[in-house]
Amino acid sequence: PLEPIDALEGGTIQITVHLTSSGPQHTRPQIQWYHHSQPIVSDNIHYRIIEEYETSTLEIINITRGDTGQVWCVATTPAGSATTTCDINVAGIDRNIFKKSF
Repeated sequence: PLEPIDALEGGTIQITVHLTSSGPQHTRPQIQWYHHSQPIVSDNIHYRIIEEYETSTLEIINITRGDTGQVWCVATTPAGSATTTCDINVAGIDRNIFKKSF
């Protein structure tokens, strides 16, 4: 598994997996990210997936407490598949610290 991530609400996190090609043709794995048991679709608003030949990065933008949970990445080639997980914990911002007292 990947290292757990602690984040503050409203921030942005990135999770990167490093890919290894396998087989005689060194086929790059097909990557699918999941969050809350649902496939992630890159919408460039809340989720952005950045694909490069040797890496795949999931970016969660304007993260909320609802994003707390497990994210996993499945890499699939004709030879099989591999999965890795990452636990995300999102802490809220104490908005009371921004209030003035008189």
